[in-house]
Amino acid sequence: MGAKKGIVALGIVIFSFLFVISAVQAEVVVVANKSVNTDNLNTKDIEKIFLGKKTYWDDNKKITLFILAKSPAHEEFVKKYLGKSTNQFTNYWKQLLFTGKGMMPHRVKDDELIARVKETEGAIGYVAANLATGDVNIIKLK
Repeated sequence: MGAKKGIVALGIVIFSFLFVISAVQAEVVVVANKSVNTDNLNTKDIEKIFLGKKTYWDDNKKITLFILAKSPAHEEFVKKYLGKSTNQFTNYWKQLLFTGKGMMPHRVKDDELIARVKETEGAIGYVAANLATGDVNIIKLK
């Protein structure tokens, strides 16, 4: 009976560890190409940009959106900054595409986003905080 309790305890410890790692990875930061002339945005700006309602920066550079494929960071970003579930967000963009009012954002994997934002003038995206690098601007949120 003691061995079973030990296995159960080990399982609880492993589950707790994985939960903590997942929570840490879900913390997100907004990143932009170095050509973007802002280092902070308010939450309304973020919402307008990621819902396709603002398509140009103040200096008239085209905004190119990069979003993450399914990941804890994507779920956290969409919920926290856009007030939507991931399904609502995807359906919102599908409706814009279907009605000719928008183009779907570029969907990339976590490990690709920084490189894509870095190489694309006017680009913006978000990543898990632990993946952000000095290759892009980290946007502070007001």
